Amino acid sequence: LAEYQAINKINSFNYNTSDMNSPKDFRKQLELFAINIIGQDKIMQEIENLRHQKAFDKPEYYSRLKRDIRELCKIP
Repeated sequence: LAEYQAINKINSFNYNTSDMNSPKDFRKQLELFAINIIGQDKIMQEIENLRHQKAFDKPEYYSRLKRDIRELCKIP
C-alpha cells in the first residue's frame, strides 16, 4: 500500500480547446503532455538508444523522430 501511495499520480490533463479543431489536434496535445512529463532530452536520448539497438529498418526514421519531437515542442 505504501508503494502505491508513493507513486506520483497525474490527476488532470489540461488541454486547450480553443486550439483544437480535430482529433489530430487533441493527439498533438497528448504528445506534448507526454513530452513535458518525460522531458525532451530524455526522449532524444531514448531515440539514440533505439538507433544503437537498430530498432528500425531505415536509418532516417531516427532523425525524423527527433525532428518531429523538436517541431512539437515549438507549439505553445
